[in-house]
Amino acid sequence: MSTGIDFTEIVHEGVRRFAGLEPNSPINGSQQLKDDLGIDSLARIDLVVAIERRAGIMMPEELLVTVITVDDLLAVARDTAAAGAGT
Repeated sequence: MSTGIDFTEIVHEGVRRFAGLEPNSPINGSQQLKDDLGIDSLARIDLVVAIERRAGIMMPEELLVTVITVDDLLAVARDTAAAGAGT
């Protein structure tokens, strides 16, 4: 099922914002949110909320605790949308 939402752009844009990067900075999916990008636990919550609002989804907390990398976060966002877990 295609939602028409560009989750890659939404997640990458959010990561850039909360990591304090320039808007066009390259993002690698294997980058770790905390260790590579410096996104601490509070910024991570804000990042998740920003993605949820922009995409119109509510990501399950039990899946979010497994997120380490940018690709992990992207997968949770896409899987949530595919499951129809909208707000």
